[in-house]
Amino acid sequence: MPELRKTKIEEWRTLFDKEVYERIKNFDVDIVMLAGYMLILSKFLCNKFTFINLHPALPWGPKGTWQEVINQIINEKHKEHGVMIHLVTEDLDRGPDLTYCKFTIKEYDFDKIRQEGVQYELPLIKKTLQLLSEEKLKIVGREIFYNG
Repeated sequence: MPELRKTKIEEWRTLFDKEVYERIKNFDVDIVMLAGYMLILSKFLCNKFTFINLHPALPWGPKGTWQEVINQIINEKHKEHGVMIHLVTEDLDRGPDLTYCKFTIKEYDFDKIRQEGVQYELPLIKKTLQLLSEEKLKIVGREIFYNG
């Protein structure tokens, strides 16, 4: 399978995700939280569960890995940065956002920007899961509803 990943990424992704599905399909879950997963979900897996993802950018910010995001933030001299939790869809890092927080960039230093973002990640995960469990935030199909 490693060779297939190098030559036919979409085919590999679907095969990999089918294996993931086989391993998790018997769990009774409402939502699957992705934090640090670092793989793009195939259409197959994306449609099997409701996935939410921690992404190291604002909803309108860069797509990609945290390294790619921070490099783009620095190269484009963004004034603000943040982290978000969004609904996973086939549109990479562009599913509807559930929650996000932002901060002003004080210095264009890779490690400092990363550290600043990381400090918000766990509190944002906790708050988002709390809002979902209290039904103040609902996911219905591919839509997000806020109540309160």
